[in-house]
Amino acid sequence: MSIDHVDHQDYYYHKARHAELLCMSETVYLIDQARQNRKLPKGISFRVLAWIGQHLIAWGEQLQERYGNNNEASYLDSSHVSW
Repeated sequence: MSIDHVDHQDYYYHKARHAELLCMSETVYLIDQARQNRKLPKGISFRVLAWIGQHLIAWGEQLQERYGNNNEASYLDSSHVSW
């Protein structure tokens, strides 16, 4: 098969896929760079921070289920306050 018979869709697919892979590799590189530059206080590990983060997210989801997904808390509503 010669280059003259290459389907243009294949070319554009491969070009788009290459750009996607390049973006993903840049993201991984930046994450690695950020991790290398981070220093945690003694006694705190990334595993502990990940555990805390997971529990905070779960707690937040439970609060949203209980109270709804309001952007503002009801106590911030000043309509019931007389000035």
